[in-house]
Amino acid sequence: MNRELIIDSKGELFLFEMNELNKINYTKYNHKYIATEVLSLLNDEVLTFSTTIDEKNNIHVIILTHTGKLLYFLHHEYKWSNALIANFDIKSNIYRNMNILLDNENVNIIYSYANLINTNLWTIQHTLYNKKTWEKYNIISFLGEKSNQSFNIDKDSFGTIHLLYNNIHNNSIQINHTFYNSFAKIWNKSTTKLSKTNTNNFFPYIFIDTKNNLHALWLEKTAENNHLKYFSLTSIGNNKYKWNEKEIPNISNCTDMPIIFEENGMLKIVYLIENNICFLYSSDYGNSWSIGDLLEIDSSKIFLVKVSNHLKDIKINHAYCSNENILNIYFVNSFKPVLDYPTSIKIENPSNTTIQSIPHKKETIEDLNTFYENQDEIKKLLIDILDSQKRLEDNIDIVLKKLEEDKKSIFSKFFTSQK
Repeated sequence: MNRELIIDSKGELFLFEMNELNKINYTKYNHKYIATEVLSLLNDEVLTFSTTIDEKNNIHVIILTHTGKLLYFLHHEYKWSNALIANFDIKSNIYRNMNILLDNENVNIIYSYANLINTNLWTIQHTLYNKKTWEKYNIISFLGEKSNQSFNIDKDSFGTIHLLYNNIHNNSIQINHTFYNSFAKIWNKSTTKLSKTNTNNFFPYIFIDTKNNLHALWLEKTAENNHLKYFSLTSIGNNKYKWNEKEIPNISNCTDMPIIFEENGMLKIVYLIENNICFLYSSDYGNSWSIGDLLEIDSSKIFLVKVSNHLKDIKINHAYCSNENILNIYFVNSFKPVLDYPTSIKIENPSNTTIQSIPHKKETIEDLNTFYENQDEIKKLLIDILDSQKRLEDNIDIVLKKLEEDKKSIFSKFFTSQK
């Protein structure tokens, strides 16, 4: 089941997903990441969909219905509009991995399909909308298994679209890279193989950071387990414009797609191992990596979402989440519930001059249990503050009385008549 998360410039969240009837619902979340409203987008049965948001806070959704209609939905100024843009031949073909990608005024729709007669022969297709015209490109055709055929895309700051996909070659499943030049409007037909020939590889994932460095992840299957693999391609250094395997901590027994994102100049690779979710981090754009936190989880309650946003200091395309009581997005500091209590408590005298300021460090809330513990600590802190305020008021009264006495004695020296 594909799930996709939209975060607008105000920090409001919209989670799109297909329900058990294969219809699209979207859930709105408040600043506490608590669901406030569940709405239906379309009553028709749906095969797949994809979402994104533009810089003007308009939400774009493409939907392939069970009858083969490709619909385009636009959410603008709190209203939805839609249009039919194509009819797909679902009686003859299987369609997978629908993606929408915006680049200024260009709308890119990328998906894969196979004919029902031969579901091992797949084609990745690119449809481009520009200036009221549609163009179609066949990116690549290859052998792939229906059960694990997948690809992943990302775009750099120049508008170049990069694609990482797996295919069958010499009886093994390989990882390949190709790209689209948006200026020449040409896909590179000479693909680059990244994986070893004698191995099977799954879950290709590509990410481009804010410095336009390319990062590729996947799982390499061996006789023992699944190993996390990491390659990078940069435009600087001795090995520029070449894919190179980078040394990372040995991570094995991975169970799902690894992902990577950038937050405040730090890269994080998030991966799953049995009933744990973990991450690696790099502060030098992938040259060196360290092991981060490991959390024990119920893997049945964790799900992957595609993420679209235009927030500052973060570039992220996917995230792992859970949704019990609140929407929890793992290891992304920028996506945390906003708490109601203030970050600083001030005590002021009647003349509004600050006597004392007691700072309170805003704690990161991982779950509701921690939240309640923090509430108890805040209550205790407030009691201590009130006691302190009472002592201050008592001390102020003493000082004022003393000043009044001193003032009388001073005035008496000048105004008392001498005998």
